Amino acid sequence: MSGTGPMAPAHPVRRHVLGGFATAAQRDAAMARLGAQGFPPASSYGPTEPDAGMGAGTGAGTGGGSRLPVVMLLGGLGGALGAFGLQSYATVAAYPLDIGGRPHFFWPAYIPFALEAGFMGAMLSGFAGYLVAARLLRLYDPVDENPSFRRAMIDHWFVAVAAPDDAATARIADLMGAEGASSIEEYAADTQQAGVREERRE
Repeated sequence: MSGTGPMAPAHPVRRHVLGGFATAAQRDAAMARLGAQGFPPASSYGPTEPDAGMGAGTGAGTGGGSRLPVVMLLGGLGGALGAFGLQSYATVAAYPLDIGGRPHFFWPAYIPFALEAGFMGAMLSGFAGYLVAARLLRLYDPVDENPSFRRAMIDHWFVAVAAPDDAATARIADLMGAEGASSIEEYAADTQQAGVREERRE
């Protein structure tokens, strides 16, 4: 494996190991085994929708539950409380007008706008949270440079696992090979080091 410059980097290059599998069952078995060995959560790619429990053993997939409901709840509460507080400030402190003898803090009139603002806050926070969770703001990922990864949309399932050092890289590759990986590739996680890659196939 070769670097991109004449001098070794001050810190080890963080690599990912990408294993390709012919079936989803092999992919699931590899992810479960990697999780049991204590490796970081794996990313899975494939031509079909992931199963509901896929990746539960590695911290990936949907087995651990989604945080989006909590994000949407907080966003909705923030929007509703913000709108309620804004109306309270406007009618009590900023513009305390006497309208029909009503008290300045006439809270029933604040409910409709606070409710609508809560719905809007929940929807916006859910949309933004989904984009962040799905990493859709990224226009490029080094995994796209792997030749075999083109089959992820056709007939193969892939698992990518971060490897902090050479020893972990070798262990991850061995585990993937033991689970029947048809291809194993190593690539740098840093886009500036994307040319650092080693490929092994059966």
